[in-house]
Amino acid sequence: MMMKRSPNDLQTLLSESSPVLNDFSDRYRLIQKINQYLQSRFDVKEQILHVGNITQEVLILETYSPVWSSRLKYETESILRDLNQKLLLSLQKIEIRTTPNAVFSAKPKQSTNKGQRKLSQQSAASILEIAEHAPKELREKLERLAARSLK
Repeated sequence: MMMKRSPNDLQTLLSESSPVLNDFSDRYRLIQKINQYLQSRFDVKEQILHVGNITQEVLILETYSPVWSSRLKYETESILRDLNQKLLLSLQKIEIRTTPNAVFSAKPKQSTNKGQRKLSQQSAASILEIAEHAPKELREKLERLAARSLK
């Protein structure tokens, strides 16, 4: 004979839940705070830059663009310092991972020209857009790179 149990309220279950569920929800909130910080600092959408994972001492950031990856590597120390101060974290390291989306997954056609590579106008425009919000030294380098498409 089966014993019937009345359903429990979900709020009650969640409030009395195991530490694992509480840790998961705390971690989710922390990732959301870091994502909000990154979006406001770099004025980007979450599709461009987001938290891939976070452990005790390592933050893994993911971006689809190699250009953004370079910019993030350049600014790693200041991001680390800001996050540790503003969110009271004890991060020691930030890893940057480039994870191309479907748009970038198709292999480009091999060029028969073995000389200098050309940068497309679209790529140059993207680089210049990123350069607008970059620090001075990085901005100059990005502008020189974008200028290659004009040659």
